[in-house]
Parts: sequence; structure tokens; C-alpha cells
Amino acid sequence: MELDPRPVQYKGLQWLLIFATLTPLASVFLYEWSQPLERQAPYLLNATLAVLLWGLNRRAHQRKRFQLAMPIEVQGLLLGLAVSTVVVARLTGNDGGPILPVFSAYVMFVFASVLGLHSADRALLMCLAPPTLVLLWPSGVLWWQELAVLVITLYLGFAARRQINLWMRISQAQLRQNKRLLEKFRTLSNQDPLTGLGNRRCFEQRLAQSVSEAKRSKNALSLILLDVDYFKRYNDHFGHQAGDECLRTVAQILRLSSRRQSDTLARIGGEEFVLLLPNTDKRGAQRLAEEIQTRLLQADLDHPQSGISKRVTLSQGIAQWHPGLSGDALMHQADKAMYESKLAGRNTISAA
Repeated sequence: MELDPRPVQYKGLQWLLIFATLTPLASVFLYEWSQPLERQAPYLLNATLAVLLWGLNRRAHQRKRFQLAMPIEVQGLLLGLAVSTVVVARLTGNDGGPILPVFSAYVMFVFASVLGLHSADRALLMCLAPPTLVLLWPSGVLWWQELAVLVITLYLGFAARRQINLWMRISQAQLRQNKRLLEKFRTLSNQDPLTGLGNRRCFEQRLAQSVSEAKRSKNALSLILLDVDYFKRYNDHFGHQAGDECLRTVAQILRLSSRRQSDTLARIGGEEFVLLLPNTDKRGAQRLAEEIQTRLLQADLDHPQSGISKRVTLSQGIAQWHPGLSGDALMHQADKAMYESKLAGRNTISAA
């Protein structure tokens, strides 16, 4: 499972736009307040553009979660161009003064861009290219000073980006591992460890869901309850290991007979199994029960201690859901039908 890049890109870009709004406003109020309006214009335009983009992204996010108003690369380029106008204003209005504040602002912008756009490589490059080219343009600053500042800043910025992306990959790996462990836990908590079928907990959950679905759709829902005849005698004669193998064979027969993904197969007791059959009426359940009986006969499992046969057999009870019947009541009807099969001599199929 990979992390969805949209939340990271949306939140990072919105954070960068807030930075791009507050930084030029702070420069105006702290340093440029006494300057003419044309000197303040690039700062104000920069802040206005950032606020506009932030608001458009917010509105798009309200319509569709983590949606951006326009591609992140376009927004990165617009932001880079806007910052370039500020850099130009600082350079042209320097009047021979120290150039360090321009470089300080550039360094701050690089690291803010890396933090905000680390998950979008093209957007990051398009955002950083315009102000970088402006600083590289010949000016009154010694070329080696410009080059040294740019190289060091860009190196540290992209090194920080690599580290952030490494953390993201580690987070993705941990997320995938946690998801696999969670899925494994869910599977084990709903699976019978001996046969691999669902357990009672799984069956009860699916029964409640299937009854609710049948109420809404008015479709048929049937249940088959199965019990291995004289299983205690089988265990006493062959031993528990052979008894476990017998149950696994019965479970495999149920899988082969019930091939629909919508069916629920579960072991709910020692030698008791259940099949929950959505979109199946009583006649369909009867045919499936007969197929199970035939396959078990073909498996030819010896049971010399059985009171009715020399082979392992099943007693089966069938019940069909009807409006007004709860899941517990449906299970009770199937249990009564299976008890009737026992009374009828076992190795039979009875329907409620």
C-alpha cells in the first residue's frame, strides 16, 4: 500500500503559500514601510498571489478532498516568478548596500519550498528556477559570492529533500507492514486454525450481515448445518490426530461443493459445520447438501465404529430465511432440522 501523494502535496503547498504570504508582509512592515509604494508593490503582489492560490485550493479541497485548484507545477512556477520580482526589487534597490539580506531571503525560500514541495519534484524545480536565475544574473555582487551562496543553499536544500523523502519511504514501508499485520490478525481472528474455514465469530458476523441484506433485497437466504456422525467414536478409535485430519477432509469437501465467493463456510463446534448461502432457496440448499453427501461418500473415509455405516457420514439440517425471522431464529430452525436427521437415523438431510 502506497501513501496517497495528494494529502502530502495539498498540505505542503498550503503551508508554503502561508509562508509566501506572511514573509513579504513582514518585510513590508519591518523594512519597507517608509519606501514608496512602487518599492512595496512586489511584496504586496507576492502576498496577494499566495493568498489567492491558498483560497482557490481551499475551495477545491471543499469540493473534493485534497483537490488543488490547478496543477501543483503551475502553482510552483507562479510562486517562483512572484518571488523573483521581490528578488529583483531587492537587488535593483540595493544602492550599493549589503547584499546579505537578499541571500538570506533566498535561503529561507529554498528551505520553505523544499518543505512544502518535497513530494512534487517538478513543482519544486519550477518554483526554485526563477529566483535562482535572477540571482545568477550579473549584478553588483561578486560572482563567486553568488555562486557560493547558491551552491551551498541548493545543496543543503536538496539534501534536506532527500532526507524527507527517505522518511516518507520509511513511513510507507511501516504502513505496508502494519497493514499486512492487521490483515493477518483479522484473518486469524475470523479463521478456524484447524480447517482454515471461518470460525463461529466469522459466521455470526456474516449471518447478521446476510439477514440484513436479505431484508433489504428480499432475496432468498438459506443455511445448512452439518454434523459428523459418531465423531467421538472416530476419535476414540483412531486418535485425535486422525480425527483432525478427518475434519480437514470434510472442510475440503465443503470448499469443493460450495464454490461461490458469497457463500460462508465455517466450523462452529468440534464436529459441527455450517454453510450460509445468500441468494439460495431451500431447493438449492438441498441440492448442495446432496452434493456434499455424494463427495463425502466418494472420499471413502473409514469409520468402523459408526453405528450406521462403515464410512464417515454427515447429518444435515436446512433452513430458509423468511421476513420476520432473525439470524438466531434461522440458526435454531437449522439446528432443529439437523436434530431431526439424527432422529431419522443419521446420514440424512432434513429441511425445516
